[in-house]
Amino acid sequence: MEVRCIASVRHGASVFGMRAHDVSQGGMKVESNSDIPVGAQVLVTLPGLPSRDAVVRWKEGRAYGITFRRLIALSELVEWLRGQRELLRAAN
Repeated sequence: MEVRCIASVRHGASVFGMRAHDVSQGGMKVESNSDIPVGAQVLVTLPGLPSRDAVVRWKEGRAYGITFRRLIALSELVEWLRGQRELLRAAN
């Protein structure tokens, strides 16, 4: 699902704010000028969701594909997406 929010991605002692574009139960696509290697173990935090252990699977230009180690429950993801849409409506 397409989203527009900032994800916090921790790699070791470094924390990067990355623009999230797509989020699914199994992972997400983010964009950043940061340099995190493919295969890196990271901790991802999206606003309003618990932090999740994840792995950087691919990088293309400034875009990264990140896979969560455990799926987000569908009900949790749907509720979170509803909240994100409400925030967008309120901002516009």
